[in-house]
Amino acid sequence: MTGLRVFISHAHEDKALAQAWQSLINTLTLGQVTPWYSSDDRGGGGVGPGEWRKAIREHMIEADTILALLTPGSNERPWLVWESGYAEGQQKMIIPVTFFIDERGIHDVFRDKQIYEGDKEPDTLRLLEELAGQHFGAAIPEASKTVWKTYVSQYMETVEQERTESLTRSLFHDHFHVRPTAERLSGTWYATWTEISDDGETMFESDRLEAWTTNGRIRFVGVSSKIGIEELIDDAAEAFYYPMEGVVSSDGMIALSYWSSGETRYCGTAILKVSGGTGRLLQGTWQGFTARNVDEEPTQRNGRVVMARDLEKLQAATDRMLSAKS
Repeated sequence: MTGLRVFISHAHEDKALAQAWQSLINTLTLGQVTPWYSSDDRGGGGVGPGEWRKAIREHMIEADTILALLTPGSNERPWLVWESGYAEGQQKMIIPVTFFIDERGIHDVFRDKQIYEGDKEPDTLRLLEELAGQHFGAAIPEASKTVWKTYVSQYMETVEQERTESLTRSLFHDHFHVRPTAERLSGTWYATWTEISDDGETMFESDRLEAWTTNGRIRFVGVSSKIGIEELIDDAAEAFYYPMEGVVSSDGMIALSYWSSGETRYCGTAILKVSGGTGRLLQGTWQGFTARNVDEEPTQRNGRVVMARDLEKLQAATDRMLSAKS
């Protein structure tokens, strides 16, 4: 009898869960059911050098059943959705297995399937029974299920270790740099920076910035308008610009660090948040070592900042900010 072949679809960061399922299935079926996953870097497993897309397709075609491991970090990954869509087109049985995520939050492509909770022992046992039943074509004896529980307990230890790892990763996914949110901030911005001192709040600097994002960071480059900056341009053109770099959260919080690249070294941080419903206004605070005039010694200063997509909106927001403080 040809053994059942199982393709384990997973994000690379969930490799430990894929390996745990492979080990569990191999052990409980005495190697008669063959599970495979792409990130297996042990001898003879996974995808080696070469055309990895072709290798994955071949293993999916050979498979009878697809286990799709869904975690907070992998649930929306395009590659998992693609693999499941490809398997659907090949008339494969697709079984979503969730970890540390509510069933209501999974991607639409999986919602019409029989879903198993891979972080719960009862569901894990039921899924193992389903896979073994597909292979053996008969119900699993109760005595065998009793033996299984020992190995499932070992599997659950791995799952609990991964729970902490997944939580750590999801914090970074959800609350640090979220590229789709950051992409909406790309383009030209105009900024007003104020300074708050014992004498009150006053205008500090106004400038223009260009923003763009990468997978891990949002970046701004500002065109400085400090007093005396023109005198440095001929000798040090880089002083005319200052870069800022940081991350954007899913709810529009922006954390930035900035520094100058000219003769005078300015540096600091800024915390901003999208204001209003249009996404065309940012407001927040800043602090750092800087000066109003390029001839002054930088000192520790702080204040507020407002950024807008156009100068008219910037002026209105600046007027509101200063009048509210006064």
